[in-house]
Amino acid sequence: MLENSLFILITMTGIYSAAALFGCLHILKWRGLRMGILGGLLLLAAAWAGSLQLASAASLPSLCILLLWTLPYMGCRGQAQSREDRELSRIKGEFLTGSAGAAFFLLLAHSPWGGTGLVAGLEAILLVWSLGAAFVYGIYFLTYGNLFQAEDMLPVLLTNRKEIKAFLDGQIKKSLLFSAVAGFLVLVLASIALVWAGMGEAGGKWTAPGLIVTLISVAIMVKYAMNCFPLREIRLARKSIREMKRAGDIHADNLARRFKVNLAGHPEGNVFLIIGESANRDHMKAFNPEYMEETTPWQSVMRNKPEFFFFPKTYACFTQTAQTISRMITGMNQYNHQSPDYLVTLIDAAKAAGYTTWWCTNHKANDYQTGYIMQTADHVVEVPAPTGDDAQLLDVMDTIPQEGHHFVVLHIMGSHLRYGDRYPTGFPVIPGNNKKISEYDTSIAYTDHILQKMTEKARETLHASVIMYVSDHSEDMKYTHGTGHFTFDMTRIPLWIYLSPSYQQKHKEKAESLRRHESCVFTNDLVFDTLCGLIGADNYGRTEAYDLSSPSYALTEKEALTMHGKMHIAEDMQ
Repeated sequence: MLENSLFILITMTGIYSAAALFGCLHILKWRGLRMGILGGLLLLAAAWAGSLQLASAASLPSLCILLLWTLPYMGCRGQAQSREDRELSRIKGEFLTGSAGAAFFLLLAHSPWGGTGLVAGLEAILLVWSLGAAFVYGIYFLTYGNLFQAEDMLPVLLTNRKEIKAFLDGQIKKSLLFSAVAGFLVLVLASIALVWAGMGEAGGKWTAPGLIVTLISVAIMVKYAMNCFPLREIRLARKSIREMKRAGDIHADNLARRFKVNLAGHPEGNVFLIIGESANRDHMKAFNPEYMEETTPWQSVMRNKPEFFFFPKTYACFTQTAQTISRMITGMNQYNHQSPDYLVTLIDAAKAAGYTTWWCTNHKANDYQTGYIMQTADHVVEVPAPTGDDAQLLDVMDTIPQEGHHFVVLHIMGSHLRYGDRYPTGFPVIPGNNKKISEYDTSIAYTDHILQKMTEKARETLHASVIMYVSDHSEDMKYTHGTGHFTFDMTRIPLWIYLSPSYQQKHKEKAESLRRHESCVFTNDLVFDTLCGLIGADNYGRTEAYDLSSPSYALTEKEALTMHGKMHIAEDMQ
């Protein structure tokens, strides 16, 4: 007993010393010490109940489980961006999961089943799972310099294989990925060898105290594992997905019982909403005249035309597509706190205003709420090769009748990772010393070309009265647009609006308001309010003060938010 107590004391002292070296905070405060005390007592109880020798080959694999659930997460915590995240007590779930897992397998290894392949296999599986979780967490930390954010699990669950490959190729260095995978495989083999080596000393008999401690260990492990990576993040992401599905389920009932539109006249011409992807206005000459490369030759010319209104202080409301578009095209935004029970969409408003609605996309629908809203359009058109050349949408536009009034959403791939895949072979590449930036800028230039073709077709053939182009979010050249390492680069997006001469003549006040508000701050979760105002479809989801075409537009730099209300845009304007 004394020898085991000394062994646990040395082990815990080593773990806490490592935490101090890693930079964790409040190590010796009660909230930091208590999890170590609880974990140590659990291991000591297991050793006592099973009459075990902790310093033995049979016990070593079980103790490795404890180390895998503490040291990697301590290392990341100690270097986290937030001081609050660096507190040692924040890994309580991982520490107790590792301690309970170690105690469970200590007793199991010294049970009558200890020398069997079943126990060895289960122990090897838990070791590999522990290694895998630590591996993914570490790669994320090295990539973004911060702890894994729960919001980043949502696109992981919703994305497709092609997008995952594009992300890995475009964001994680191949040398790092190869080294990590090779190291992971070596550790897996070492874990299996460790378990195999300990089988010779395994085996024993059950005791009543041993059974009790085993059950307690299982209960603790199950409870705290659900609050550890990745199960915690998966649980939170699935909760968001359920909320998205629920909003869709109640939408039809909501339209029947609550939704009413106050129309200001009849439909005029056709309306187009072009949703961009990962476009950073700082890389667009039309929005940032000081940018060294001319990435937007067409938009730079259009900016000086009386039909166009450019808004250089526009921000995304979030940094990921699903969480952004679900606000952009609905009445929910960061300011009105509207419940999903009152969900109303641009498609609903356009239909009520007398438009035939179209949703034309170059994306694979992988967001439940956007996918649901998309399907409510009168016509849903997916290009033949989704995620391919955006020029495919030009062919789709040819299928829209010239007669009637149409509200058309065009969802382009824009500058989605990998940037080099976003423009065709032969398109002039914008030179640069940095290949990544060169490819990104070229994708911006190709989007400029596509926007020109779309706008010309909409104006000359499809009698457009209103065209709006806005990106879902922006892009940081180092951290892309994940939430793990937030920068305002991820939120600075382009927005421009075209109004036909006839529309401006009939709605002088709206045109004057747009011109007056060009220098105002705007967030793209207010696209709904602005487009509803432009098509004359007032409803309970729209707020006059959030409509750029209204004289009452009132969002100030001090009030403007991003990241669903967690960040103040004023911080980027200081």
